[in-house]
Amino acid sequence: MKQGDYYDKYYARWFDGQNTFKNIKWEGDYLLYYFKDHDTGKVLNDDCLSMSGWWWCQVTTPKIMKGKYKLTSNLWSGQINYAVYVDGVNTAMIKSSDPAESTSWGEFDWTETQPHTIKVVATSPGLLFWDTLIFTPIQ
Repeated sequence: MKQGDYYDKYYARWFDGQNTFKNIKWEGDYLLYYFKDHDTGKVLNDDCLSMSGWWWCQVTTPKIMKGKYKLTSNLWSGQINYAVYVDGVNTAMIKSSDPAESTSWGEFDWTETQPHTIKVVATSPGLLFWDTLIFTPIQ
């Protein structure tokens, strides 16, 4: 995401889920840039993306080198059930009772260097703060 004038300052809402960003797509009421510089204890650099209600959000990564990876995500949640799809394949079903930090979304053995799509789909209405995607190489 290109840093806008909102970065590290305040909240911003976007309503056009198909045309606002090249590599982030969504359906729902809006996508929120969330910033709080104290008391979160959960999000890196005190900012993240957030959605509420019934929604989905999809990120297309830059090219990732071929190889084996474990995909985890840092979230600030505990209030929603959701499914994760990587390149169109369901790889994880997360319940609201699951731990929110360093949540495993699967292991992958990619044979080509290319971008990948990660889609999070709410399976119950709720609130999710999506902070990071972490690709850890597996030896």
